Amino acid sequence: MTRLAVAFAAPAAPDAVTICSARILPALPRSFSLAARHVSGRGHPRQKIRIQFPPTMPQYVIVRFFLVLLVCGMFAPFGANAQTTKAQTGVAESKTPSRVIEAAGVVEFNLSASTNWSIATNGLGLQPGDKVRTRAASRAAVQLSDRSVIRLSERTTLEILPPRNAEKKRFGLPGGSIYFFNREKPADVEFDTPLAAGAIRGTEFLLEVAETDNSVHLALIDGLVALKSVSGEVDLKRGEDLRLRAGQPPLKTALINTTAIIQWALYYPAVLNPDELRLSSSEKDSLRDVLSRYRSGDLLQALAAWPADFGAVSLGAKCLQAQLYLAVGRVAEAGKLLDPLPIDASPVLALRELIATVCAPGSQVKLSPPFSSSEFVARSYYLQSRTDLSAALVAAKRAVEISPNFGIAHARLAELEFSRGQRAVALAELKQACALAPRLAPAYALQGFVLLEQGLTPTALVQFDHARELDAALGSAWLGRGLCLMRERKFTEARAAFQASTALEPQRGLFRGYLGKAASELGDAEAAEKELNLAKQLDSNDPTAWIYSALHLWQENRLNEAIRDLEASADRNDNRAAFRSHLLLDQDRAVRSANLAALYDEAGISDASRHAATRAINESYSDFSGHLFRANSLATEESANRFDLRQETARQSELLVANLLAPPGAGNLSQTLSQQDHLRFFDAKPIGVSLLSEYTSNGDWRETGTAFGSMDGFSYALDAVYQSLNGNQPNGQMESRQFGFTMKQRVTSSDDAYFQIGTYHNRAGDLANYYDPAQAEIGFRVHERQEPTIYAGWHHEWSPGSHTLFLVARLEDSLNYQDPSANAIFLRQTNGTTVEVQSPPTGPAVGLDFASEVTLYSAELQHIWETENQSLVVGGRWQHGDVDSRSDLTRGFPLTSDGLSSSVERGNAYGYYTWKLCEPLSLVGGASYDHLEFPINADTPPLATGQASRELLAPKAALLFSPWERGLFRASYTKSLSGLYFDNSVRLEPTQVGGFNQTFRSLIPESVAGLVPGTEFETVGVGFDQSLRSGSWFGVEAEWLTSDGKRNVGVLTNSIPFLSLPDFPGTTRQDLDFRERNLSAYAGQLLGDNVSLGARYRLSEAELAERFPEIPNTAANLSLLESNARGLLQQVSLTANFHHRCGVFAQWESAWYHQSNSGYTPVLAGEDFWQHNLAVGYRFPRRHAEVRFGLVNIFDTDYRLNPLNRHAELSHVRLLTVSLRLNF
Repeated sequence: MTRLAVAFAAPAAPDAVTICSARILPALPRSFSLAARHVSGRGHPRQKIRIQFPPTMPQYVIVRFFLVLLVCGMFAPFGANAQTTKAQTGVAESKTPSRVIEAAGVVEFNLSASTNWSIATNGLGLQPGDKVRTRAASRAAVQLSDRSVIRLSERTTLEILPPRNAEKKRFGLPGGSIYFFNREKPADVEFDTPLAAGAIRGTEFLLEVAETDNSVHLALIDGLVALKSVSGEVDLKRGEDLRLRAGQPPLKTALINTTAIIQWALYYPAVLNPDELRLSSSEKDSLRDVLSRYRSGDLLQALAAWPADFGAVSLGAKCLQAQLYLAVGRVAEAGKLLDPLPIDASPVLALRELIATVCAPGSQVKLSPPFSSSEFVARSYYLQSRTDLSAALVAAKRAVEISPNFGIAHARLAELEFSRGQRAVALAELKQACALAPRLAPAYALQGFVLLEQGLTPTALVQFDHARELDAALGSAWLGRGLCLMRERKFTEARAAFQASTALEPQRGLFRGYLGKAASELGDAEAAEKELNLAKQLDSNDPTAWIYSALHLWQENRLNEAIRDLEASADRNDNRAAFRSHLLLDQDRAVRSANLAALYDEAGISDASRHAATRAINESYSDFSGHLFRANSLATEESANRFDLRQETARQSELLVANLLAPPGAGNLSQTLSQQDHLRFFDAKPIGVSLLSEYTSNGDWRETGTAFGSMDGFSYALDAVYQSLNGNQPNGQMESRQFGFTMKQRVTSSDDAYFQIGTYHNRAGDLANYYDPAQAEIGFRVHERQEPTIYAGWHHEWSPGSHTLFLVARLEDSLNYQDPSANAIFLRQTNGTTVEVQSPPTGPAVGLDFASEVTLYSAELQHIWETENQSLVVGGRWQHGDVDSRSDLTRGFPLTSDGLSSSVERGNAYGYYTWKLCEPLSLVGGASYDHLEFPINADTPPLATGQASRELLAPKAALLFSPWERGLFRASYTKSLSGLYFDNSVRLEPTQVGGFNQTFRSLIPESVAGLVPGTEFETVGVGFDQSLRSGSWFGVEAEWLTSDGKRNVGVLTNSIPFLSLPDFPGTTRQDLDFRERNLSAYAGQLLGDNVSLGARYRLSEAELAERFPEIPNTAANLSLLESNARGLLQQVSLTANFHHRCGVFAQWESAWYHQSNSGYTPVLAGEDFWQHNLAVGYRFPRRHAEVRFGLVNIFDTDYRLNPLNRHAELSHVRLLTVSLRLNF
């Protein structure tokens, strides 16, 4: 019998690659079993075609009827909401005016009913007939009501024209230059010029109309434009350049340099320190207002304050004017001012380096050693563009050292510190920057991202809006505004903000990736793919667009394409070195590996999934996502009735670590917030619901419901699980109910609090795994209750890679069971010497009534320290438990009645050190010390008082070696000590070393041996994994597992020497030595966009030696207790998966099992059989629902497998399965 542990279903998360953003930590059961029995016998495949159904079905017909009603009720609102949303959106767009979102310099507007021009400001609404114009050294941007953005260069006039029909937008360009950015439906926008008119089909272009001859220049960056003129109609496609003059045919050529033609639309940050310009006294007096506003950080106001009658003559004055020209995109004018100046002058060097960095990022620039703070600030941008973040940080620090009162340098240093995850240092620099330059827009935008990371959305939005007020051309401020609006569920406004950020900084592929992700979140698949593909083209080396594309493709049921894009993102991970430290890059790599694990698993490549999750932990132990996906992977290896719990300790520990490390509201694709990304995830909605119903034709029901949400640093999940299982054998029924509530609260920017409370009730029969199902105990019944289980934890992040975790827990478990024919052991004795063994005793059956109460208290402190090449995990755990047990043995009359109160104590300390010796090679070493005290026998009646103890100093060693791209060789050796019940599963100590499990609830299957407290485990493993860019995976692995256990078991003896009457309690020692050797190989392959194949072979040899050293070898029938059992099992698994983008999917699985046994009396026959399974289903768009139908054991093949070899729980008969998943 087992104390069951059931994993809660995970709530859906908007950014998740699997429907999982948090797992409720379940109450952990104990494990207990009497001595296992083995009965010979063998079944044969049935030839009769049938599907097993339960004998009575009316209640299930009713349930199915209500399920149909539920589905109809749930999807009816979706359709209604979609129509309502569309209608409301249309109305909103028709009423929403176009708006001025940037007014830099002198920007004026003219109302349709007026002839006067007035000064335009940010936020000004425009109606058809209104005009906007920019004066010299000015720039503006207008967002149309359909979210299109038009940027105006200097000396440009734009007219909002009345549409030719109600569905189209229209504007006119009498003269000047504009950059147009539109991502709407084809032909939604039209434009007029003096020589031609055009229809826009979701495109991006530069349009210029010369003042002298009205000639037109159109450079098409993306999309399609149909241009009509007196000469006819010309169609342009992406990458073409058109020039049109009056009386001449159109001239169309290829567009060579996109960035060069829109230099005026790019963003140029401030780098000059005015104290280094060496201005004369008269110049300082004339430029007093300019210098004051520049020092405050407001470059636009500084340019506006430039005296009209002041002509820059000195080098310093010209450089200052050039810097201000760059602020409004006047690159050509800035270049003219710099050209005649000495090329080695410090301000000139700084500005030229800045221009080269912005206009041609990544290009080689001839540099001289910097000397001034201006040069060091400019150099920091260049070094960052060359992916040398450490050197860029050094340059920014040097600028601050040279000029401590240079506010722009402090703000730049804060950005770079934030890139490294050093929030405290970044905040200190930001404070200094805002004090010195109180109107510096980038500083307020960065402050907004810091607040956003802390969950303070309203306050962050205020900072972003303030940054936009100071500099409306700052794309990152618009991006931050969009993120805040997404958190507030204002999707339409958020998308408009993202589109503005992309139009304001068109060279930033990163911003386009965010816009694509926003479109995906809003269900606009076409726009999402367009933006994400453009982001990939603009910067093919940036991994951000690839990972968002993978998420989008997964949501659109394009699994193979999603896997390819996510692998491409992982390959490009280090290209983010321009914006992130090496340590944070390792965390990014871990996130991508963890997400790959989820996709691999769905594609049916389970081994690749498991190794990807493990690799994520190795790459960054402090990142929660790898721990979470490894826990998910281990959960799939557990049986439905949760009896044999080999992997429970590892699964439970990984869940605890993941939940403590995860920031509140984090989803499976969450990314570390960084200075340039500023996007970790689009947060989960305040409330969501995930429901899963599963029915099997043998009468099994599983119902799971989760309500979850996240808001401003607080996340929660409320879970309910109900199971009613009939099992594979007589008396194999189980009914369980589980409820839990988990919450996580961000307390400070570096501290998170975690809390979970749950209850669990279970009633079951005999759930053990038998060779022959007929062997199950018919009258065995068990009731387990856990109420409540409480976990509380704290996570403090000192700095990136430095974390302290603290966990306390209280678990209370009550177990009662009755067995009318207990497998008691009778040792017949003469003069105190055992002369005969009877198991069970001859004569009437022995009845057992057992009850036990266990209360466990646990506390553990752990610290994680990671650097670029090293990591250290150290910690300690203390546990105390109270055990109260009672047992009554009867045989028509009472035999024994025992009761005891005892305790369990555990002290533990550990340390694990990883050293990256070189890029392909990492070495792991560590050790743990455990001291365990536990009752001699509190579980196998008759009970015995007294305490036993075990202690172990366990070494750990591993090697990870990547000899070539995507190849990994791993090896591991460990020793560890198990616990008494579930105590060893309430832990934070690492459970895997070098990609191999090092600790287990039990290595010996509990169906065979039951509970063995204080067992010593020894593991040795070697493996190799390889993936190819062609969509192929393969690997091989070998493991040697050893379990050495000793326990005291209760026995009956005879109190009267000459009578064979079991009437007296006793105890004797049992030794269990278990050896398991495994060899496995796997392969997986993606075929096209819809098919994936998988194959796996596993050879497993298990040996169990059972000894009773305190029973003389001369005792008769000792062989009933002692054995040398061996099982050799071969398994082959073949899978084929089909996923179509329409939502239809199918999965086929064929499995072959071949087993031989030895050491059993009577002989346990071997087995050789195949089983085949088929599942088909449909996933709704964006995976809001999934319906699945399956046929298990299609050919109705029965079998007999020895549970000594670990294997999946298989059906003995053909079964039909139906499941429905809803996520909303």
